[in-house]
Amino acid sequence: MNIEPLINAPLILKVHIATAAVAVLVGATQLISKKGTKFHFYRGWLWVFLMAIVALTAMILPERRQSTYILTTTLTVWLVVGLPLGIWAIKRGNIMLHRAFMLGLYAGGLIIALVFTLTPGRLLYKIFF
Repeated sequence: MNIEPLINAPLILKVHIATAAVAVLVGATQLISKKGTKFHFYRGWLWVFLMAIVALTAMILPERRQSTYILTTTLTVWLVVGLPLGIWAIKRGNIMLHRAFMLGLYAGGLIIALVFTLTPGRLLYKIFF
């Protein structure tokens, strides 16, 4: 493991990575914890806030690799569209739709995106490999 590339990375990229890492952890605890509680409600809003920051910072990252540009842009658009729809669904009482959106956002917006960031040439690849 070599954290030098992260140390030398632009601040916006550090914020993006740190926020995404926290969102992965918060999302995981959200998925395994009891639903419908006040703790689920507040942690859910925290996760939405973190994911909004991840999407915003993804839009303005200085380095966008051509090989994964379309894929990461698609995931960013998915976050921007899916977060409000997931909130809308639960506000309307549609738990199944809310669950589908939030699971999809977690899987697509974080886990699949993480796989993309581990491709050769990307910052996380340089750190871990």
